Amino acid sequence: AEGIKFQYWVVLLSLMKKGIPYEALLQFSEREIFTILAVQSALDEKEQEEIDRQQRIQEHKARMK
Repeated sequence: AEGIKFQYWVVLLSLMKKGIPYEALLQFSEREIFTILAVQSALDEKEQEEIDRQQRIQEHKARMK
């Protein structure tokens, strides 16, 4: 039970850090919260992939000089 409470708050706080108000989160079902979390994780992953790609391009350009 303690682990479930901890995980619940980890999820809520991470979504709040992404800008979703606490009051809005209270209105969502558990399924909706996990859907939001999954979509946000996918967006974060895509953003990180783009950052990595840009870094590789810059490193390649630096080697070509």
